Amino acid sequence: MFRSLFGALLPRLAFHTLLLALPFAAILAEPALAQNLDPLENMLQVVVDGLTGRSGG
Repeated sequence: MFRSLFGALLPRLAFHTLLLALPFAAILAEPALAQNLDPLENMLQVVVDGLTGRSGG
């Protein structure tokens, strides 16, 4: 049921259309990929340390 519903709502794109759109998507996503992820990495490290205990301390 969901497939036919989504198939009716979403247009079917040809493979060559997707290949043509790929470089544009990469150019548009570049600023998001280039951002600094250190705060996220630090937050995840704090969570891991809290769950497993700090090593080498």
